[in-house]
Amino acid sequence: GRATHYTPSADHCGTSSSSSDFVVAIGYNLYMSNDVTSRGVSEYCGKTLTATYNGKSVTAKIVDSCASCSDEQIDFSPVAFQQLADLDVGVLQVEWSFD
Repeated sequence: GRATHYTPSADHCGTSSSSSDFVVAIGYNLYMSNDVTSRGVSEYCGKTLTATYNGKSVTAKIVDSCASCSDEQIDFSPVAFQQLADLDVGVLQVEWSFD
């Protein structure tokens, strides 16, 4: 799938994260597919996923949905993205799965 990065703040899971937290957003449709409460909190909230790129791996906690992402796309916090590549790379083709 495709991996990008964003600056986390208040999120869809009802929490708040910063650029130094190992967090990730998943595609909106995927997020909404798993038992969402009336407040929009998905069962995916708080679960983790692991992504691999060029022999490097990172695990991050799901805290948000990404409106512009497909089901295969993920959007990492800067610190999580940097475990795989420099931020200026921008977009990575990663293998990822839920833990």
